[in-house]
Amino acid sequence: MSRLAVLVLSFILFSCSGPKMEAEYAMPEFKEETSAEFTILSEELFGINGIADLFVIGDYVVVGAYIIYNDAITSVSPDGRKMVIGTRWGGIMEIYSLKDSIRLETTRYFIEPDFIAHQGWGEMTENSRFGFIDIDVTDNLVYTVIDGETYPLRSKGDYSEDRKKHGNNISIFDWNGHPVRRIMTDYAIRKFAVDREAHMAYAVVVDSLKRPYLGRIDIGADEK
Repeated sequence: MSRLAVLVLSFILFSCSGPKMEAEYAMPEFKEETSAEFTILSEELFGINGIADLFVIGDYVVVGAYIIYNDAITSVSPDGRKMVIGTRWGGIMEIYSLKDSIRLETTRYFIEPDFIAHQGWGEMTENSRFGFIDIDVTDNLVYTVIDGETYPLRSKGDYSEDRKKHGNNISIFDWNGHPVRRIMTDYAIRKFAVDREAHMAYAVVVDSLKRPYLGRIDIGADEK
């Protein structure tokens, strides 16, 4: 499924406030089913880059790392040679080489994750902030939407007129994690896809009332 198709599907999901009619649900039945096995190419992700070292309070070492990775955003370059991971809770960016094996090359720490351990799980604190919202990449650049300003427990879901300011940017990095350029937008971006040839990004955006729209924006010609 293309990124644009994912955007359309995301738009539909954002738009649906609930079932419009009764429906019968059933798992799909496939005429053909095969089996395949993964080849594990890296060590355990929880300990590969020291993120777990940030959490050293009891079982917080395990819980914190699990939460960080379980909800992270991953994108692979079109040539299949590089991969980036960005965390939603806090803002940590990891860049991997996929040549022959998975090898961590760079880690950038932008927003410190903040959790507390509770009943075998992790909970946000008043200092917890949203990090990366979405990521798309080309062979040359990493395009991200990063928040860094929203404190979920402080706002309690009520962002009012400031809603459009949370994730209202396309922040561009090189494949070493260095910032290249930031584009500030007039809507908050929830999902997006970059069209390198047209220098455009297509996105699911929301306004201050959380109403979703499909949008397009000129991102300029950074690609070489």
